[in-house]
Amino acid sequence: MALQTNSSKNDTTVTIGGKTYTLSGYESENYLQEVASYLNTKIAEIRNDRELQKLPFEMRNVLLQLNIADDYFKARSEADKVHVCMGEKDQNLSDVKHDLVAAQMKLESAEKKNRSLEAQLQEALDRIEQLEQQDRAGSRRGSGFEVGPGQEQAGEPAKTSRKNRN
Repeated sequence: MALQTNSSKNDTTVTIGGKTYTLSGYESENYLQEVASYLNTKIAEIRNDRELQKLPFEMRNVLLQLNIADDYFKARSEADKVHVCMGEKDQNLSDVKHDLVAAQMKLESAEKKNRSLEAQLQEALDRIEQLEQQDRAGSRRGSGFEVGPGQEQAGEPAKTSRKNRN
């Protein structure tokens, strides 16, 4: 039943238990009709039970009231369970959001470190390229270095004297 309230009272004619009543309230006409329909269903349950027909009218009315009260308390209990469940889900959602924010912060930190490492790598590659170019340029011009005794030049086998072989 959808409870919709209005700013002005509604007067609605309903039939409950075979009698016509005028209900007045701030709820919508549809809501008031749903309430009357619910009562008619509960009254029919009592009337259709042959065992209950043997009971005095006052006792049947008390049973009707007990059945309605039972429905109310069961509905309230279900609503409480739903409320608790929603609270747990809200807490879980809050935890997930917190975890997401923490993960995003870690990701941003890792991405920043990755960019820094990529920049360092590029600098190292540029330096290697620069050194290789200098090496190639030096090889074409001659290195300008003299090879001392016991040292070999690139591409030439080491020359040893007989004195050093012992």
